Amino acid sequence: MPTSHVNFRYLSSPQVQRMQKIKAMVLAAKSQIAHLEMKLAELTERNGVEVDNELHSNLTTIAEENEWQVLDTHPEGSFQQLFWKQQLQAAHAHSSKGMRWHPTMVKWCLYLRHQSSRAYELLRSSGCIKLPSQRTLRDYTHHIISAPGFSTDMDRQLMEDADIASLEEFQKHVCLLGDEMHIKEDLVYKKMSGELVGFVNLGDVNENLMQLDQQLQQVSSESPALASSVFVLMVRGLFTSLKFPYATFPCKSTCGDQLVPIFFEAVFRLERCGFKVVGITLDGYSANRRFMQLVAEDSPGVNHKLPNPCAPDREIFLFSDPPHLLKTVRNCLSNPWRTLQVLMCTSHYHNL
Repeated sequence: MPTSHVNFRYLSSPQVQRMQKIKAMVLAAKSQIAHLEMKLAELTERNGVEVDNELHSNLTTIAEENEWQVLDTHPEGSFQQLFWKQQLQAAHAHSSKGMRWHPTMVKWCLYLRHQSSRAYELLRSSGCIKLPSQRTLRDYTHHIISAPGFSTDMDRQLMEDADIASLEEFQKHVCLLGDEMHIKEDLVYKKMSGELVGFVNLGDVNENLMQLDQQLQQVSSESPALASSVFVLMVRGLFTSLKFPYATFPCKSTCGDQLVPIFFEAVFRLERCGFKVVGITLDGYSANRRFMQLVAEDSPGVNHKLPNPCAPDREIFLFSDPPHLLKTVRNCLSNPWRTLQVLMCTSHYHNL
């Protein structure tokens, strides 16, 4: 599979051409952004007007006198009406510390900052509109202290976001999604706890098993390994719009045996919160296939389910992620040599 770290000599000719085309598009986009930023700075310096206290007061008075037009144009509860009220409230505030931002406004600002932190800061510092500071947005995004593994705080936040007390029984059915993504190896000092973040951490069960294995093999304990990827668990509602990143596990490379205690603990915690886990979805990575083989019950044909350890009358079904399967088929068909290998393996399998 082509990534940003694959050398061109390992790619086919169409893949090399596509990578070169994408690289040229990225360079052109960066050049256009730099040109627009320079043009905006020149226009601001040449045509910009600094608003003094008197002009600010006049503009505030005009906005208040014409507020009825905004209220009549946009319905009650709309974002446009909320935005107008928040701007008037911020204009009358004596300082930014005295401003209380509406949660909807904060979510909109978080979306803007996610798109471009530099553009958000430029828009905020221009003074055209009033926006929350970066510190205010950080307080909202860091409301829960992030840590590897499972957390009781995350369980409470999940129950609050799902509003589980008001859900009907069928709406409590959820599916667990697991995926592993690559990250940059590095250590970060955490000021709040005084610890270094970036080492491999697959949970207490896996850590104890690895220590026991080292003792049985009489292997000296090596220095902690730096994580090069992170395994993420996500909770997805089947009959609701719930999408919740549940837990993360920094790792070097996972194996099927290590995923077993992670998923079983996730099932236990979700069932205890009141949810009903009915499915687990993973991609076609070898560790994920090994995990499915370990936990699936023995049955003729494809082993695709296992009994729910918290409710024996219910079953948990195992799914391979369809988008990853389609991507694998596409990659095989785009590479003639790989397609030939697949056909040879299929022919050999049928001959057996």
